[in-house]
This record gives sequence, structure tokens and C-alpha cells, in this order.
Amino acid sequence: MVIFVGAWLTGCAAARALAELGRDVLLPDKKPRVVGACYDYPDGQGAYIHKYGPHTFHTNSEKVYGFISRFSRRNNFTYRVLGDIKGKLCPIPFNFTSIETCFSPSAAEEYKPRLSGLVGFGGAAAIGTLLSADDGHLKRLARFIYENVFLEYTKKQWGMSPEELGGGVP
Repeated sequence: MVIFVGAWLTGCAAARALAELGRDVLLPDKKPRVVGACYDYPDGQGAYIHKYGPHTFHTNSEKVYGFISRFSRRNNFTYRVLGDIKGKLCPIPFNFTSIETCFSPSAAEEYKPRLSGLVGFGGAAAIGTLLSADDGHLKRLARFIYENVFLEYTKKQWGMSPEELGGGVP
């Protein structure tokens, strides 16, 4: 017997493949379902709510695609994440459009050139980089992003703060 403890998506796929080869498999999980965070439920109006965030699937392998197609339906879509930050929907990961959505025009025009000056046009910076910047504006921006994106997402996803997980920003 092969046991997959905490069978998320990979464990479920491996267990299914082994079962089809005649092996006995067991998938115990503390949750009332398998596949971990790949969980959604109907909202009663025809839409599905992704409790832990959207589920995306990417592969270049026809064999993998064929295997997965036996168990699920997929819709082609453009991946675009919007987070609810203080009642406004803004793009995540945080970018210039997010800044324009969450801040007044004058504040946005303060943050954007400072951010570009740090990371270059089209660049990216880790939240820790922004927090340790010499520029007070960038530190305030980083604190806003941390408190409104990272902190809430981590609490929703894992049921605890980033600090409790050992990777938080002080």
C-alpha cells in the first residue's frame, strides 16, 4: 500500500496513476476533501468561489494534459488577479495601476517615479527591499502593500500571520 499524507494535487495525481497500475493507495487528509487549496464551491448564482485563490494549470505535455482532462473541465482565460483593498479592486501583484487605484493622484505621482528609480521601468522589488529603502515614501508604500496584500492573503491562505510562519516583515 502507498500512502499519500496531505494529498494535494500532485499527490492525488500520483495516487491515481498508481491505482490505475493496480496498487492500493490511501489518501488521508485532515481536511474533509483532498487536493488541498484547489477548492472551490458554488455561490448559489452560478459562479464558483475559489476559497484559496484561483487554480491555474499550465503544461506543454500532451500526456499530462490528456491525463488531467479525464478528471476536470477547464476554461481558457487570461489570468488577472484583483485584490479588494479598502473597497477598491486593484491588480495583484502590486503595480502602477494598483498605486493609481489605491492612492490619490498626487500620492500616486509621488510613488511611481521613486519606485521606477529604485527598480527601473518594468522592474520588480521584494517587499523587504522597499522597506529597507532610504526613501521614506517607498517605506510607506511598502508598509501599505504589506498590510493590505501580504498580511491579509497570508492570514486567509494559512490561518496565521507571516510573522507566525517565520517569514514576516516586522
